[in-house]
Amino acid sequence: MLKLGLNMKLNCFKRFKISPCAFSYLFLFFGIGVSIFLWYLVKNRFEQENLAKFNQQAENITSLINTRMELYISSLYGVQGLFIASNDLTREEFVKYINVVDIFERYPGVSSFVFAKKVTQKERSDYEKKITLELNAKFATPAAFRIYPEATKDEYYPIIYIAPILSERSIAYGFDYTSEPIKKYALEQARDQNRAVATDKLILLSGEKPEFLVAVPVYKNGVPHETVAQRQKNFEGVILGGSRPEELFSKLFKDIKDENHVNFEIFDGSEQNNLSDARLIYNLDNGKYTHDPNYQPKYSIIKTSLITQRPWTIRFISLPNFITDDMTNRLPILVLLAGFDISLLIFIIMYLITQSKDRALKIAKDMVREYKSHDKLHSHTRVEPIEIKKPKPDATIIIK
Repeated sequence: MLKLGLNMKLNCFKRFKISPCAFSYLFLFFGIGVSIFLWYLVKNRFEQENLAKFNQQAENITSLINTRMELYISSLYGVQGLFIASNDLTREEFVKYINVVDIFERYPGVSSFVFAKKVTQKERSDYEKKITLELNAKFATPAAFRIYPEATKDEYYPIIYIAPILSERSIAYGFDYTSEPIKKYALEQARDQNRAVATDKLILLSGEKPEFLVAVPVYKNGVPHETVAQRQKNFEGVILGGSRPEELFSKLFKDIKDENHVNFEIFDGSEQNNLSDARLIYNLDNGKYTHDPNYQPKYSIIKTSLITQRPWTIRFISLPNFITDDMTNRLPILVLLAGFDISLLIFIIMYLITQSKDRALKIAKDMVREYKSHDKLHSHTRVEPIEIKKPKPDATIIIK
């Protein structure tokens, strides 16, 4: 078998006129090519695995966001059920229910639950007097209840129930929820579609941090609200849940950055080409990497989540320590170096063998040449035979 292989190699050399030394170099280049190919395969495999891992983490985080928001919105529907079960829900019952279900402890970041009641222009004056009496009877500090900001229109939606009660005279009492276009739009959508609707990012009266509101409609009991016209006619008011995303998500994702090495930002709306700070709702690392122009993440992806049919854009990026396994990082280059080393080792062995063979052939040729030259020299130098004549019988041999 070995003899057959050598014969095939020799025949290959003779047929293609390739010297053994040149064949060694060809094998070296072939080995380097195979090493690079294997390096690419291993590297690509790990890249695909890391990308799949990153995408799965992004999917898990998106699912957590959706689940948290669904639970939060379910608590609003629970308050809606309270209004349905009671024909005349009082302020005390509203606050008591919120406290009993422990919404603010169960969902950190939920800042407030309020109820804004529909009041027509005709009802306004009498309603302000009624609420003034109720509040003065409850709180020690008397004051007049007024719907504000001042405006002349057909309908007002002043806030009359507030939980938690942070002060006796919250500035939110009497605030017309529809005085701001963003809030008015959310109320009208919730009313006409009979579902929860989230507002755009906004700043509430209670502070300077960005918040968003979720509006859930309340209709009069015992009357139909199947069509849009019926819903508008029998609309009683709206339950509003205010949330601060920074607090709502911080506790939920406090371990995500350290364990998964992934950062994400939540933006209001679905315009993926305009992810500006003006639309930013939440940032896991407060902009440490996302606002660093010199940091280029290895992996990134943008997802869209619907919160009560309102899109949120979530941008995920990998952090510098996303891949922490040293072997995972080094294996592709180890494969490349091992391939180079093996190729070089075989090349050296083949090269030395071919060089030894060439030297042996050269020595043999020199010996043959020397032999031929020596043989030729002897062929020109001939020794003539000496004829020795037999002496005659009668000859006398004289020895001196």
